[in-house]
Amino acid sequence: MTTQTKQVPARACVFTLEEGDTLQLAAGDEKKAATFSIVANSGKPIANHWFWGNLGIELEGIKAKKRVPILMDHDPAQRIGYSDARELTAKGLIMQGEFLQSSTLAAQVRGESLDGFPFEASVNLRPTKIERIPEGETATVNGHTLAGPGHVFRRSELREVSFCALGADSNTSAAALAQEGDVAVELHDTPPMNKPETKGADQAPSPTTAAAPAATLSTDAIRAEAAAAERARIRGIRELATAEQAALCDELVNAGVAVEAAAVRLAADLKVRHEAMRAQLAASSDRALSPGNRGTEQPSSTPLDAAKALPDSPEKWTKLFELDPQVRAEWHSAAAFSAYQESLALGTRGSLA
Repeated sequence: MTTQTKQVPARACVFTLEEGDTLQLAAGDEKKAATFSIVANSGKPIANHWFWGNLGIELEGIKAKKRVPILMDHDPAQRIGYSDARELTAKGLIMQGEFLQSSTLAAQVRGESLDGFPFEASVNLRPTKIERIPEGETATVNGHTLAGPGHVFRRSELREVSFCALGADSNTSAAALAQEGDVAVELHDTPPMNKPETKGADQAPSPTTAAAPAATLSTDAIRAEAAAAERARIRGIRELATAEQAALCDELVNAGVAVEAAAVRLAADLKVRHEAMRAQLAASSDRALSPGNRGTEQPSSTPLDAAKALPDSPEKWTKLFELDPQVRAEWHSAAAFSAYQESLALGTRGSLA
């Protein structure tokens, strides 16, 4: 048996869990946190993994810290809970834990899960000892037979588990994982036991050996994908923000907040602004109306009241900005105020509030 150290991309150590009843939630209350239960690995071989080929993960060889982080899209900045209980059952490795009560993102993920959104669970599992299975050979892992070419993780470290909207290959997870670079693993080659000896030492190795998948996705490709995902994240946040939210937008971008979480923050900020504006408009409407000339058909309202009576339109918002000093103090420009009012009328912002 030969042993070598090999560099593999961090993304090759992330696995979306099997479809089915792998994720269960339990309600909490004011004193008790909401909990979850995840089948982190069933123990069955994974067929045709993009990097490892046929892959088996030995459950008894998985080690983990006392508390395993539960993240969103493998992003350390998006923490939603932790797991502090694990057990091996007939279903596989079961992880149990709690959502963070202080996390808005955790509450959002849990609520959307209960509403039926199909989040997938994904594990970040770093192998520390790998057995390579040649073509034509087999290996036993967790009572199942794995056929080569492939690999078996005999020992591994469970680093974190993530809730993913699009699985382990989504742009978001790729961006977060690319920052970790390559991972050094210990690779053991098991000599064939049931194949005849080769005719000569110069015979070329089979092109189907498991080493070939390493070129499937290069580190440069992963980094390029991560950079594209980051650009898309920044663009998505800036498209959601109004001109008056420039400072908040920069804060969300610099903090690495995901687009979905940024949308919640921006919508909440718009809601506060909207409520303040409604209060200002209500206060303005309490002003005494001029009695005018009762002997004519001249309107007795002020120009500001007349502007408020107009149908919703860009003309109305422009007049309100020109006539109401409180509106000008809040929005600074007629264009920003008009854009905000039009978004409320269309419901594009209200649906996020």
